[in-house]
Amino acid sequence: QLRINLELVEADSGYQAWSGGFNRSLDGLPEMQSEIVATVLAQIAPQLEPARLSHAASAGSSFDAYQAFLLGRDYFNRRPPGWEPRARSAFEAAIKADPGLARAHAGLSLVESATAYYSSDPAASRERAQAAARRALEIDPDLALGHAALGLLELVQPDADAAAAERHL
Repeated sequence: QLRINLELVEADSGYQAWSGGFNRSLDGLPEMQSEIVATVLAQIAPQLEPARLSHAASAGSSFDAYQAFLLGRDYFNRRPPGWEPRARSAFEAAIKADPGLARAHAGLSLVESATAYYSSDPAASRERAQAAARRALEIDPDLALGHAALGLLELVQPDADAAAAERHL
């Protein structure tokens, strides 16, 4: 069982604007994260549309998928020796557990783009990267990570188009 207590406090005055608590089992962590984000966003940005609140709060439907996604991001960000197959495998596991987890598709695209530089078949790596990025944006057209993946993909093309990359980045 996990319990999180939050307080929103105005920095200048110290006024406690809001407080709340959240209880869930570890299996419910993605839902808890979504609930916390939506609740906090509702307190600090009431002008946001409900659809935007839902989008910002979405962690995915599967704890295992989200955990695999985070593992893939960790390998991608830190890049320890042998990171590429580990990151790819983690993102693929996330997609298998939750095919609708757009961030996992975008993460897979980033791995494929990054490895295209030294791949024995860079064209195939770029093709896989594009397919994964497009799938991420089909699922969630507003996903920043999906647009970043397309921007990186533009930069690893043999005829790199910086203007096209910048539109996504």
